[in-house]
Amino acid sequence: MKKYSKLCTLLLTAFFLHGCTPNAPSKTLHDKILSKLNQYADSFKSKKAAYTALNMDNLSGLEWEKIYFFHENSGYPTDEGMSEVIGIEIKSGSIISNGTRLIFTRSNKVLAVVDFSQEENLWLYTTEGYNRNKGSKFIFYTNCDYRKSYNLQPLQNFDERTDLSGEFYKRCY
Repeated sequence: MKKYSKLCTLLLTAFFLHGCTPNAPSKTLHDKILSKLNQYADSFKSKKAAYTALNMDNLSGLEWEKIYFFHENSGYPTDEGMSEVIGIEIKSGSIISNGTRLIFTRSNKVLAVVDFSQEENLWLYTTEGYNRNKGSKFIFYTNCDYRKSYNLQPLQNFDERTDLSGEFYKRCY
């Protein structure tokens, strides 16, 4: 009987702890995304290209429905603030200092949380929560330094004349 009691206690503890496990930022997905973006950035440098279209499904490897982007200074850097925006309780901790965060969701569940440091400088230009049904194609472009800034923008919102205009990009490309 003691064995069953210990087993039940162990199972209940494991169940309780599993339910309280935070949505910790994924280092594996972070590394995968950065590796792919660096490959694109390197190809820009050799081709003197300004941007390319990419598929967020291939970049992330996730079957997502919505992507949310947060910056430490966005007004929602806490779990409570991000939960309010996405409508799902999230327990991932605050965004790292001057960092950015992507949250991928599907069926009202958090699939992945990915943090980027200030040095990695990843930006997703979209309103709060980009819906997958609008498409999974994004335009990816860097700044002149190629590997110091990663900009992603939904394809349907991209306008080369306005988004890559001005002296800044003329000097680069």
